[in-house]
Amino acid sequence: MTPQEEQRRTLSELGYQFLLGTALGLIFALIPLAITTPALTLWNTVATIVIVLLFGLLSVTFGKKFLSALMQFLESLPPVA
Repeated sequence: MTPQEEQRRTLSELGYQFLLGTALGLIFALIPLAITTPALTLWNTVATIVIVLLFGLLSVTFGKKFLSALMQFLESLPPVA
């Protein structure tokens, strides 16, 4: 770990990273909608909520490492026309 990563993060930084993670998680969860039209069932709704919250918690836990890896993955996806 670099000295900058060892510093304690403030509550506002944690909140900001959580919101970024949930936003990216929502984008990740909505990718199948660009390809198919899934039915809006309870299972799909719960799975989307779990994915969004999981991405938010992972971004708070791992910080910029997780967010940068996630952004790199999303940028590697081909555009859907």
